[in-house]
Amino acid sequence: METSPTIVFQSVRRRDCAERALVLRALNIEHGTRTDGSTWVLWVYPQDVERVLVELRSYEAERRSEGNRPSDPPVLDYGLRNLVLYGVLLGAFFPVGLYGLFGENFWMLGRMDSTQVAQGEWWRTITSLCLHADLAHLAGNVVFGALFAGLTSQLLGSGLTWLATVLAGSLGNAMTTLIHGPGHLAIGASTAVFGTLGLFAFYEWVRRRRDRAILGPLHRMRIIAPLMAGAVLFGFLGTGGSDGVARVDVLSHVTGFAAGAAIGTVLALGQVPARLSARGQMWAGLAGVALVGIAWTCALAFQG
Repeated sequence: METSPTIVFQSVRRRDCAERALVLRALNIEHGTRTDGSTWVLWVYPQDVERVLVELRSYEAERRSEGNRPSDPPVLDYGLRNLVLYGVLLGAFFPVGLYGLFGENFWMLGRMDSTQVAQGEWWRTITSLCLHADLAHLAGNVVFGALFAGLTSQLLGSGLTWLATVLAGSLGNAMTTLIHGPGHLAIGASTAVFGTLGLFAFYEWVRRRRDRAILGPLHRMRIIAPLMAGAVLFGFLGTGGSDGVARVDVLSHVTGFAAGAAIGTVLALGQVPARLSARGQMWAGLAGVALVGIAWTCALAFQG
């Protein structure tokens, strides 16, 4: 019976042989490696050759499959400062909106009123995001807003997420004005909250589409996974009837999500987070805060 070893793999790198030797060791197949000084070889006994070749082909296929998976994006930020700022801002405005401050009725000055917005009071598209009807309304927007913003901050960075969220909420309210026409009244951060959800879903969708050419058929479902997750969350959290005070305002949820989707797509196509430095993130975050401050300044300065 022939017992001389048979070479089943060779490489100029010792590591390549060592990796495949681990596969055979896990299968309890007797094997060995040797080198002539320039090439490394992996050998087995003749009775195991057929099985070994099958296992090595399977190993190679798995390696190619792993290599074709899209890379995970780097975690830019966990958004903790974002979340604290977001919670403090909404919490501080809650009693101010209900009870006023310095003799001013912030509820009337800041609420979303499509009639007033159409007449030029653009700041209402932002100030209305800071006002809430009751503690349950506030808590829902703080919890889900923090969740979506925390996830998005990992992809976009804390500052850019904050700016994009404010813009998505404002654009969503502006779109609601165009679609609904006069007479639409609304308050609450939910337009911005669903804007952040759209931002996250579409940014990640576009990012994954860039890798579609290298994906195998079994992994291409990963491309649309963010859209599916966004749609499910929107359907579960964003639909319902209106109560007349816009506590649940489906139109504004839809327009906020659409605005966030558009912003997320633009940021992904331009690969903006990767181009933005730490200083750029800081300035983006300050710009988001400044927009809120400017909006309330206008509300107080130009009140009728």
